Amino acid sequence: MRSPLKNTLSLLLIAFLFLPMSGIAQLNVKWEQSLPGGIQWQTITSLGNLIIASGSSLQRIDSETGEVKWSKKQFGNLSESQVEELPGSPFLKIKSGNAFMLMDEFSGDIVFDPAKAGISEVKGYYMFYNMGAILIDGMAISGEQSISLINMADASVKWSIKEDVGRIIAANELGNDEILLTDLFGMSKVKASSGEFIWKGGSGGDKKKDEDGGKFGKLMQEFAKEMVEEAVKDEDFNAAFFHRPGDGICFFAGENKDSRTESVPGEGMKEIPYTYYSFAAFNVQDGSQLWGDLDIEGQLGQVTYRENGLMIVPTLPNMPLNVYNYQTGQGMWGRGFYPKGVVADFLDTESGLLIASEQSNKSYLQLIDPKTGSKVYKRPTKVNGTIAGIVPLSNAVLYLTSSEINILDITKGELKWDKGINSTPSLTGKKGDMIYAFDTRERVVKTIDLTSESFKNLTAEKLTFQGKESPNKLEVMEDGVLLYSDQNIAKYSFDGTLLFNEFYEAPRESRFMQALLLADAAYASYVAAQSYYVAAHMGNAEAELRGQSAGGSQLAGQFKDVYADLGEQASSYAKEAANAAFKRQKATQSGKDFNFILTRQDKIVKLLQVSKKTGKAEGAIDLGRDKNPSYTIDNFSGTVYLKKGDNGLVSYQVGQP
Repeated sequence: MRSPLKNTLSLLLIAFLFLPMSGIAQLNVKWEQSLPGGIQWQTITSLGNLIIASGSSLQRIDSETGEVKWSKKQFGNLSESQVEELPGSPFLKIKSGNAFMLMDEFSGDIVFDPAKAGISEVKGYYMFYNMGAILIDGMAISGEQSISLINMADASVKWSIKEDVGRIIAANELGNDEILLTDLFGMSKVKASSGEFIWKGGSGGDKKKDEDGGKFGKLMQEFAKEMVEEAVKDEDFNAAFFHRPGDGICFFAGENKDSRTESVPGEGMKEIPYTYYSFAAFNVQDGSQLWGDLDIEGQLGQVTYRENGLMIVPTLPNMPLNVYNYQTGQGMWGRGFYPKGVVADFLDTESGLLIASEQSNKSYLQLIDPKTGSKVYKRPTKVNGTIAGIVPLSNAVLYLTSSEINILDITKGELKWDKGINSTPSLTGKKGDMIYAFDTRERVVKTIDLTSESFKNLTAEKLTFQGKESPNKLEVMEDGVLLYSDQNIAKYSFDGTLLFNEFYEAPRESRFMQALLLADAAYASYVAAQSYYVAAHMGNAEAELRGQSAGGSQLAGQFKDVYADLGEQASSYAKEAANAAFKRQKATQSGKDFNFILTRQDKIVKLLQVSKKTGKAEGAIDLGRDKNPSYTIDNFSGTVYLKKGDNGLVSYQVGQP
């Protein structure tokens, strides 16, 4: 029989073990709202607006007060797939059949209504932010092709062209009251103020009506047009348009598919399909073609403007990288530079153009003469992993791959360190002239001095995380280096002392993780766009959930020069969008002082606010026992929105807004 004293000690020990979790205070409710119609789904837009869909309406809820800012009953019972953000804009695209509406997410105003514009089907749209308008390519109710310019402020039609000019595949603001339209068979230029054609059919004469062709010629032209239209409709056709700023030249690249006979080992001669892009250059002033029929095999790669020509980066191995003269299309590097594998990145240095390429999970660095394309090194420098980025130093570059960090001496083409640091971009951080990296093989933090181009160990003992986890993110704080995973968080001081190493048991229900993963992915991907050393470490997990980008990349697209201009204009959507965008940008620069961590206690799943200063849980939100929890996290403002019952929505302020 156990003694009373031992029983008492056992109870005290159990109580002590559970004290850290049981003593965590429930976070205070910021506001609570009841929304009729049954909450079907909720989302946070890239600009921070809380959008709620119910059986009776689509609504925007003020994140500070819970007040309904606008409610649209005509959009009740929408599925989540019917509402999406328009990248790089403050608009929501609401899809229905072959058409859609565009809504200002701040005011709820409809900025494009196909019925109001007399359009039965929308084939394409182009946002002209500088002039506050939307160009719509579609079918009019009468059955004719309609190209319309819509005023964003009130969705009114500025002008409409009822003329068959072919499917529009690109539309660009040129300034000077001009818009350049590119269709499947040529180009046209119109006056932005009136829709009047300045010239049309400028593509070397291909689009002009050939009166001598007779009925058969016209029939074949229409047949070819229908075939291309069907290809576009089936998404088998892709095209791109480039306008070089500062001159009157534009470039068009159209996708083509073909096949060729090749010898296949064990199968003999076979017809092999392949894809290529045909490039052409045009004079913007009159539409005349400068050059064409430059074919680049593979998918459309990166295209950049260089001093001596247009550089087109191939996407297939054993294909040349070249720079093409703007006026003639002639290759400035002759047959071009053939990289080892596929080009992944490039960087201009004082010594030349550094090319990073990849082949069979290996990467190669080669320096070439930017004028001739000739090699500077006899052989490329081989490095481990796939290239994530290149950072210029004094007569050297620091490179990061998927598995290591090292420094290349540009003048010699040799690596500075015999043995690189085994790390990843998400496990690196920068402060001043120092880079901090977690070595995944040695499990210690190392420091890289960018001035001396040397490294050393910051920590001596190996870092161990519980729950079979390893660090997946490193962050440099004011007081040390933070490392964390889904359930672990640890910090070292700048002298290498371990300040804390905390573990929170994971909930068994994986469905609770989805909202947290999506929120982390959105936040991390935007921060990655601002800082080279911070990568979207949740990207893979998020891609598994939705198969697409997290939305943080959309937010990164908000911060263009155009927003600064829009903020000075009278339209309310532009000012609100600019203010919201810069507010969220500022939030990422200051950083969060906590992490969200999910854990499970007494059969209840809790979302914890864990301090980055102490590693301790400072607050919790009970997600309850609901088998299908519905909660949304705005990592930028530190706000959690939890659905309760059918109509209830509760807001918790976790961090400082």
